[in-house]
Amino acid sequence: MGGQQLSGVNAIYYYADQIYLSAGVASSDVQYVTAGTGAVNVVMTIVTVFVVELWGRRLLLLLGFSTCFSACVVLTIALVLQVPTPPARRTSK
Repeated sequence: MGGQQLSGVNAIYYYADQIYLSAGVASSDVQYVTAGTGAVNVVMTIVTVFVVELWGRRLLLLLGFSTCFSACVVLTIALVLQVPTPPARRTSK
């Protein structure tokens, strides 16, 4: 529950109508797409309960932390090896 609060998923549901309208969904279909999003969330929550029971919390936490650590290492290496581009030169007319 706390993870959902911190992930920002509630903002998605709050602004879902505007998000789907700006994505090109017809205004008459927005309510159905929003309900579908909620249904997918419920189904995945049920699936998650079984996955946690099958694999265990410790393994899943270690996998998540390992993935985050690996992404941070890759990002750090990319930033260190980044080559700055010189600013564009202005031409006088």
